[in-house]
Amino acid sequence: MNGNPHHQGLHLAGAKARLESIFNIRLPTTFVFAAGAQYTVPSTRIHQYSKRQWTRLRDILAREYTLGSHTHDGIDPWQMERFWPSVFN
Repeated sequence: MNGNPHHQGLHLAGAKARLESIFNIRLPTTFVFAAGAQYTVPSTRIHQYSKRQWTRLRDILAREYTLGSHTHDGIDPWQMERFWPSVFN
């Protein structure tokens, strides 16, 4: 939850709580991930969540990083690479 060993100081608790709220899931506290978060997901997995849920997440990420504001809602793109496998699996 703190970004170790490669990204020390990365605070994941706020993003974890926010994603759990959006998708109504429980995320683990330890994450194994590949930097870049590039992988293929079947459409059936994407469709298990509503368009509203994806729109909420898109709006959070777009507002923070297209406008250059970092007074964010607790979800950063580099945090998402740790969460995507849990959201989709």
